[in-house]
Amino acid sequence: MRPVVACLVSLCLANTLHALTLEGRFEVGVGSDVVTVLGTNEFEAIKPQLDDFVQVYPNAQINYLMASSADIAGAIGTDAIRDVDAILSSALDLQVKSVNDGAARAIRIPSAPSAQWRDRLFQISLEPIVTLYNKAANPKLGEIKDRFELLDQLRQGRLALQRGVVLYDPTLSGVGYLLAAQDAEQIDVFWSLLEWFSTPRLIESCCSVDMIKLVSDGDVDLAYNILESYAMSELAKNPDLHVLAFSDYQLLVPRTAFVPITADNPDLGAQFIDYLRSTRAQSLLPEHMRLNRLQQPTNSPLKPVRMSPALILQLDPYQKARFIKQWKSATGHSASP
Repeated sequence: MRPVVACLVSLCLANTLHALTLEGRFEVGVGSDVVTVLGTNEFEAIKPQLDDFVQVYPNAQINYLMASSADIAGAIGTDAIRDVDAILSSALDLQVKSVNDGAARAIRIPSAPSAQWRDRLFQISLEPIVTLYNKAANPKLGEIKDRFELLDQLRQGRLALQRGVVLYDPTLSGVGYLLAAQDAEQIDVFWSLLEWFSTPRLIESCCSVDMIKLVSDGDVDLAYNILESYAMSELAKNPDLHVLAFSDYQLLVPRTAFVPITADNPDLGAQFIDYLRSTRAQSLLPEHMRLNRLQQPTNSPLKPVRMSPALILQLDPYQKARFIKQWKSATGHSASP
């Protein structure tokens, strides 16, 4: 197998993907059948599946392009994705909108109705959403049972978040906006909680990695709504870093994939998505990220975000502008990292 080649955003990418800002470009395999995949997955997280795919299909080579969900959505319908055969993202609402706008091919992949949409958008994994805290910095957070208790403790002055809270900036992060909108639907105290997060200090960030570092280093008390997969390595390294397991609900966001209508090799793109859904590929994921988790009996309050046209409504420019206005009102004079 060819050694993995990584190239961060630079002039070497600008010539072919000038309209899309890439966070990295990687090559796996030496085959002549080249499949180009554009995704939000961190390369190290998806690498075991990429390596295995070229073992199963030795004639294949994967060009993996990494970008943010917002940048990917913005590139849909432009020449920037003309060579892309499969698009993977955790921003489910943006994926649904892209498919609804006619950006995806219909492909035949065995799938339960709940795991696909219109034979174009397919679930490939699950992203549990967690809240992290630093036990050394604020041990009282470990006693919190749910979001209502967290808000009550803040109101009563029994708990203080003096170092502040970090969360996604919904104006910069596609998945951040999705999670904020879902929270606002789940609990009627969301806006009040956001106001308390802003006292005395709220940091809005674009990226999970930055958020995890802030709470791991003890610079903030709480990192609210993080993709758990990004936090796993830091949780293993830092004994002070813990998950605040809310008992009211835990959001699960499906990562989804589709083959763009402009794909050079749509059959290879479909083959890659089919592989990601296979038992073999799923076994390479941590158990909490596997699709069959939704079919297993559990006592935990899982709230999977469903693939639905309703997600498109929250992307309506008027609806989104109104949401962001309310967000800014609740956060007040929020800071930037």
